[in-house]
Amino acid sequence: MKELSEKDSLNLLERGGFEVVERIFFLTRFGLKNSLRKVGIDSIMKVSGRNLPSKTSEKLVSNLKTYTGALIDFKHLKKCKGFRGIILKKKINGKEFFVLVKRNSSSKPSLTFGYLGTNEENQKGISFKLFPINKKKLNKMVKEVKFPKTISSRSKKNFEEFVLKLCKFINENSHIQEIEIDPLFVNEKSSIIVNSKIKLE
Repeated sequence: MKELSEKDSLNLLERGGFEVVERIFFLTRFGLKNSLRKVGIDSIMKVSGRNLPSKTSEKLVSNLKTYTGALIDFKHLKKCKGFRGIILKKKINGKEFFVLVKRNSSSKPSLTFGYLGTNEENQKGISFKLFPINKKKLNKMVKEVKFPKTISSRSKKNFEEFVLKLCKFINENSHIQEIEIDPLFVNEKSSIIVNSKIKLE
């Protein structure tokens, strides 16, 4: 099984018709300067590569505030083991979710998703179901997660449409074994993928 880099995973999903965060990949200090001109300082800088250390053992992400701070963080991130470049991502507004679709050799594909905030009961809900996923089954999953009341009906509809589209996408691409999206930002306009990992057969 082959795991794609985050850069390649995002590109694959974008080619598949999904909305992906505005981003630029670069390798050098000059690339950082040009990227900030296009994306803006209100962005996040993240190491791109394979076999990267865990987030707990080494800093892999930087929330940018100033150009000087970006330069300092860039020098640090370049030293990270497994470094193959930097992805600069524009910050997104919306509610955060994670979504996982996964094939299993011994059973049907599965869908797991959850809200990354907390609901009115101060709980983080997660729901899991086997394929096929239709509107009726998805509606039951949403009720299990217990979305907070602050999520509008339009945002909820955008999320549901995204999940159904993702399930259809993995069904139509048998070489894809797993798609993990964490986070997915959802607002009243759209559902935007910010981070993703994809595993191929």
